[in-house]
Amino acid sequence: MAVYEHPLHERARLLLRLESVFAQLQQGRADAGCLRNALRAYNELLDFCSRPELRLDLILELERLAQSLAVWSQSPEADEGPLRAWQFRIDQQLKALREYREPFGQLLRHQDIIQLARGRMGVAGGLADCDLPILAFWKYQPPSVSRDSCRAGGRVCRSCRIAPI
Repeated sequence: MAVYEHPLHERARLLLRLESVFAQLQQGRADAGCLRNALRAYNELLDFCSRPELRLDLILELERLAQSLAVWSQSPEADEGPLRAWQFRIDQQLKALREYREPFGQLLRHQDIIQLARGRMGVAGGLADCDLPILAFWKYQPPSVSRDSCRAGGRVCRSCRIAPI
């Protein structure tokens, strides 16, 4: 019998899964025709954001990286410029994580288009244009209109005057 061992601990797998979701989102930005895939990725991101241990895992990982950088800074062969830049970035992120008390993804949860799609994700073909006319309307808008709608708080339903189903 073959035995497969996975050498990564749970935090590393969590971070790799999160990286995968962000890669999907990046790909969705490059391909404007994949709105449905982007909505799926945003919903996965919302699922990640609802995990209570996410903030703690991120803080612990950043602290671990900061400790590693502190050890590297003791080496005479270390390039101090990039090392200090990374230390500064990590310190800034740690500060932001500790000070920001709202749940992750709070702004994303209030996007109408994401909430409408989230309710239809479990249905096979639930993101079809006939089930979500707002999605059909939004995907045929010029990119500037879609972008402005997102920046205005995602109130797509009000901007196009189509009532959600």
